[in-house]
Amino acid sequence: MPAEDLKAIAASTQNGRGSGLSVASGSPLRTAPDRQNEQMHGATGIFLRAIGQDGRWGSYDMAELDAESLTAWLKRDGGDNALAENCVRILLGHPQVVATNSM
Repeated sequence: MPAEDLKAIAASTQNGRGSGLSVASGSPLRTAPDRQNEQMHGATGIFLRAIGQDGRWGSYDMAELDAESLTAWLKRDGGDNALAENCVRILLGHPQVVATNSM
């Protein structure tokens, strides 16, 4: 994990708000540059702890997350439902993830 992420995690946990880490990837959730704006802020009403474009932790609507962070957050409790993940990604304007068939 990059040193800047470790510093951000340390600062976050010191203020008692939790780390905002994605359990699936072990990486901090991050916003997307083209999504951190007034139109997306509050779009779903589901606010998460993530690192914004300024490199600081904050509360962001899930619509403001980048595609990788959104998928990691959806899988945070061990879930693996490609259909549900793709539906949420599409509804929030992200590209679909190609599902692999294990049959």
